[in-house]
Amino acid sequence: MPPLGELLKPKYLVVTVLSFIGFVLMYVATGGSIDLVVWSKEFDLSGAQELLGFIVGTVLLVGAAIYLFRDQLAGGADDITFTQSPFAHFLFNSSASAPIWLGIRLYLGFEWLAAGWHKLDAAAWRNGSALQGYWERAVAVPTPEQAEQGARAAITYDGWRQFLQFMLDNEWYNWFNWVIILGEIAVGVGLIVGAFTGIAAFFGALLNVSFLLSGSVSSNPVLLLLAIMVILGWRVAGFIGLDRILLPALGTPWQHNVGGSLAAIKRGQIPNAPPPVSG
Repeated sequence: MPPLGELLKPKYLVVTVLSFIGFVLMYVATGGSIDLVVWSKEFDLSGAQELLGFIVGTVLLVGAAIYLFRDQLAGGADDITFTQSPFAHFLFNSSASAPIWLGIRLYLGFEWLAAGWHKLDAAAWRNGSALQGYWERAVAVPTPEQAEQGARAAITYDGWRQFLQFMLDNEWYNWFNWVIILGEIAVGVGLIVGAFTGIAAFFGALLNVSFLLSGSVSSNPVLLLLAIMVILGWRVAGFIGLDRILLPALGTPWQHNVGGSLAAIKRGQIPNAPPPVSG
């Protein structure tokens, strides 16, 4: 573990400040205010200003991450080394936990497949009118009289409301409905058969977050929690599934073991997963 003093060097302090500014810009752009315990501030921003703030904040955060990553590659060992608990190792690294992940995968997969199939079977979803109505209800803002009676807008973040309004104004529901329908079906199939399980769970979580931001709770919190678990357990979540062959054969963007694995598959053997890269 590197000494804490290393993080007090000017370059790290500058990156820390820029990262914080990026976070504040994104926070203000999506919420329109800063609300702390001892201080709060409302910002009267136009849609263009909020969009600009979100873009600048994102660029700052991503730029800081890329800089720190490249700096880490050029430097020495900097891992924060705490021993993983035996149960966490069993859950996220051991093939012995694969039956647990199989149950979670099948539940998630059939939930997404059923949701997508239901939309595919509904004419209102196929022609986009259902999505149009969903977006219109999501962006609706209560009148002052309704607000006095306790009514609240479905969407908390103004930036997300403006994004949905932009899609409504440009009639994106005429084609974006198929992104949702086919996306839900693809996520479901990927999780059920265990193919690229972590990626399928990621896009499922992305759908959950978009529905939650639009004010739809339903089963989304539970599905999101399970999806996050599958993402964390991507190494073994698809072990009882196609990932048992796909991951060793194709490798990952940061680790490749393609040649030997493909040769083993041609011989009728199922290759073992490649060993982890040492620090």
